[in-house]
Amino acid sequence: MSTNTTEPGHQPDAAERTIALWREWGKVEKSCAVLLVLWLLAETIVPENSVQWVLRLLLVVFASWTFLRWAVAAMRGAIWRLRNRLVVAYLVMAAVPVILILLLAMVSANILASHLAVFLANSELERRVETLRSGASSVMRFPPEQRIEPARRLAASFADQYAGFELIVDGASPFVFPDESTLTAPPAAWGESSGVMVHDQRLHLWARSIKDDGSVTLIVPVTRGFLATMIPQMGEIYIADLEHKLKPLGITAKIHDAVDGEEATPAHPVLQQKKSFFDQDISWFMTVPLAVWEKPGEAAGINLAVNTRLSLLVNLIVSSRGGGQEFTQAIMFAFYALVILFVLVEMAALVIGISITRSMTSAVHNLYEGTLRVQQEDFAHRIQVQGTDQVAALSDSFNSMTTKIEQLLVVAKEKERLQTEVAIAREVQAQLFPRELPDVASIELTAVCNAARSVSGDYYDFRQLGTHRVAMAMGDVAGKGISAALLMATLASSLRTQLGHWLESDCESLSTSGLVSKLNKHLYAHTSPEKYATFCLGIYNHEISTLTYTNAGHLPPILIRNGEASLFDVNGMVVGAFPFAQYEESQLKLEANDVIVFYTDGITEPENEYGEMFGEERLLELVTRHAGCTNSEIIQHIVDAVHLWTYDKDSMDDMTLLVARRK
Repeated sequence: MSTNTTEPGHQPDAAERTIALWREWGKVEKSCAVLLVLWLLAETIVPENSVQWVLRLLLVVFASWTFLRWAVAAMRGAIWRLRNRLVVAYLVMAAVPVILILLLAMVSANILASHLAVFLANSELERRVETLRSGASSVMRFPPEQRIEPARRLAASFADQYAGFELIVDGASPFVFPDESTLTAPPAAWGESSGVMVHDQRLHLWARSIKDDGSVTLIVPVTRGFLATMIPQMGEIYIADLEHKLKPLGITAKIHDAVDGEEATPAHPVLQQKKSFFDQDISWFMTVPLAVWEKPGEAAGINLAVNTRLSLLVNLIVSSRGGGQEFTQAIMFAFYALVILFVLVEMAALVIGISITRSMTSAVHNLYEGTLRVQQEDFAHRIQVQGTDQVAALSDSFNSMTTKIEQLLVVAKEKERLQTEVAIAREVQAQLFPRELPDVASIELTAVCNAARSVSGDYYDFRQLGTHRVAMAMGDVAGKGISAALLMATLASSLRTQLGHWLESDCESLSTSGLVSKLNKHLYAHTSPEKYATFCLGIYNHEISTLTYTNAGHLPPILIRNGEASLFDVNGMVVGAFPFAQYEESQLKLEANDVIVFYTDGITEPENEYGEMFGEERLLELVTRHAGCTNSEIIQHIVDAVHLWTYDKDSMDDMTLLVARRK
């Protein structure tokens, strides 16, 4: 048997905390810890081998899985409260789409700006190529013997624009510019052509115009200075990955060295300082066709790349349209204004969302606290109601519910108390009914009382009077429930008191009418005026087989003799209603096998679904048909028939039967 040695106030040491933590861990955490220990031992003791790599891999897998489980558990704990859950929901539904939209806008702007920058650079390159092509075509329009002069003028013009410009006229009047140029005519296989070309392992722009009587070739070296002067305001324009692009052709090339008359240009010029966070670097490229001087018809491609910024592109576009710096500043001001407006709207939405969330979650938290108080059976607790919305209505409904529950508890306790009292009353009433049968040889008595409620207002009794007399009585108190039961108890006690006085007087004469008169006066004197009861009292004399009875407004008992039914007389009105009511008595000579049935209105008055009462005639027919049965069987047949006839069981009255059989 294990015992707990932990005392109140005991602080666990490190070993105890470790053991407790180990017990709380699952299989994954324990496996991760074991792998960590094995890996540390392997790293310390065992030389580098494959076992260590396996341990590392397993440790990474189990550690990742453990971290994921802890992260999920932490997330579940963090969003247990409705407020945190709604905040996460708002972030997912509002903040995440906004962030995605901003990212999409930034990515789209970056892509658009990068393609625009490359497009502008390529357009400028094509413009310069087109200038060369137009110059070559203009020279070729002259006759062969007249081409030198226009070629000289063209060369002088282009030499001012492009450093290192060279020109060669091939045909009847050959011409080379400059005079010291070593440029020779390209291979004969070249026809009309222009673009970017590799010559002597250097990049050039060229244009060639040819006819049957000669050709004109213009060539401009592509240097860093040339690229820098294409669009000076845009940033850096350069040729990227040149060696990799030309490797499949088996040739090499590079940017042409700086030529005479060209300013020195850094390999990578520094861009201007960023103007804002959104003014990000933009780098992109596009492939430009590349011809090889020595290999007519073969072509490759080079990457024309651009490194710029968004502000440089905006300035370039605005300046090209004549807007100037002021227009650029206006555009940027409008952009920042929109950003600020967007942030303000988002902040306002966030404040509104948090306010609404707080009102809802506060109400839900109050409801949760209220349910905890209800679980502790504190129904007097009321939660605070704020606002007029549906959540406030829910809080008000909760308060109404707890108020009604509190009232119902009071009612339930009162009902429980009443049920206890009714149970006691039922036990007391059960003591009023006779518990022993009279010892009279010539008559057999059987009785039953089925109460419609816990207690009954019906009454039956039989009592032996001396050696040869027995009294039998039945009453039906007006009403149901406790009040009727109390009046029944009064009736029973009064009757027994009167019979006891007669036994003590040793008087041979016993008048049923006199007893009923005394009962009437007693009930009238000790009960309220509206309380009364029907009553039938009979005294059977065994020596002369005579039944003397007085029926005070009760349903007349039934006599079954030789298969025929007859009814007793009614000798007076109900008892307890009038103090001076007169009662008579009747006598009946009983013969062998005579059956007498006393009953209350709970037998004859139940209705079926059509509103028809069971009635006296059906009772007479039923008793006549079963007169040969035992007393208990007769009672059971009557009760079953009434139950089968009755449509609304809740409206049934007390059912009391007393059967006397002359042996």
